[in-house]
Amino acid sequence: MAHGCSAPILNTLCFPESDSTSSRDPDRSRDVVCPLCNFVFPYPDEKEILLAHLVATHYLVIGEVSQIHDIPEYLSYWKKRFREAPLTEFASVIRTNTKQDDRAPQENFFFLCDALPEDKALRERLKRRRLEFLLDKQQQERQDSSFVQDCLFCVKQCRTKDELFSHLYETHAFSIGSPDSIVDVCRFMAVLRSKLDDNRCLFCEKQFRDQATLKEHIRKKQHRKLNPKNKEYDQFYLINYVELGRNWESLKESHSDEEELDEWHCSSGGSEHALDGEDDQNWDDWIDEDSPLSCVCLFCPERAASADDTFQHMLSTHSFDFHSVARSLRMDFYQKVKCVNYIRRCVYQKLCITCGLEYKNHQELTDHMQAAGHFVLPEDSHVWDQTGHFFPTYENDMLLSALSDSDEDEGVAEK
Repeated sequence: MAHGCSAPILNTLCFPESDSTSSRDPDRSRDVVCPLCNFVFPYPDEKEILLAHLVATHYLVIGEVSQIHDIPEYLSYWKKRFREAPLTEFASVIRTNTKQDDRAPQENFFFLCDALPEDKALRERLKRRRLEFLLDKQQQERQDSSFVQDCLFCVKQCRTKDELFSHLYETHAFSIGSPDSIVDVCRFMAVLRSKLDDNRCLFCEKQFRDQATLKEHIRKKQHRKLNPKNKEYDQFYLINYVELGRNWESLKESHSDEEELDEWHCSSGGSEHALDGEDDQNWDDWIDEDSPLSCVCLFCPERAASADDTFQHMLSTHSFDFHSVARSLRMDFYQKVKCVNYIRRCVYQKLCITCGLEYKNHQELTDHMQAAGHFVLPEDSHVWDQTGHFFPTYENDMLLSALSDSDEDEGVAEK
């Protein structure tokens, strides 16, 4: 009997490749079914309508929705659980109009929040999943050879994320943080560019009649950073996915002791003439030639014009060979970032990086580390190699910009 398909297969076949990254995106478009009925809502377009439906129809209020990192998955989980047990098993009951003089009828609302251990564990799980997705996406951005982004303020084209952020800081004295703490750069830049095109200040968010007036405002007020209270930016900073309830603003506030930071903090300043120019209808003249770009030693206030000089200083003065340490521990790029941030955090808090002892001032700390030979990382790598050290201690730490995946691309040549 002849088979229906008798033609020989001459070439090796392949299954179609699935777009694993996009399919894991928590913000991807999809339909969401209400956890308490069968109404379907397109997500994210009708996210607010969905939440309003839960309150108006089912009297269900979900606490801290902004801290749920995948709402469709969250609701899908609870839909299954609500089939297994009544809503009151999971949600607190809030009764309204309980006073004697209340004329409105009493109503029972159900409050679902992370006070319930099961809910908290679910939120933590979704947060970790989103963080893993974003780290994968960030790695793809680093390896993307087709990356091209125009500067927000001039005609320069940048071919890498690091080049773009360094250019913004070095040329325009404009800092939005470390490249390694930010994801989805292209969309982030599009958001910022749309605000500038609308003649809106990125810090105070006031709108002006033209770019000339906006530039004069930024120059006088020194508004060379983003508004930390604008929640729209949270999605682009990895810190928002590390700890529930903590964002890039609270991270910055945790290091706001200015008296302690004066000696150690790499301040970003800006000159008065940075925005002056003849052509006020474009941003080409926003160049700050006096911006204090420099790298600071991990252990002392010594500054150098380049990362190579800083690494050499740490080797000759503190006997700390960063590149040898990185090679011996086989650090990848992200581990190098965590190593730098761990040391920065310890020195800022006056803690020995090896034994963890705390000292009254930085001089006592340095003396101890010198005498004990503690300019070395602790033997237990878990002390420094943890997610919390992904994020810079100082938002304009130029040493982080000098790190790369390979030893050949960075640092002091071996003698």
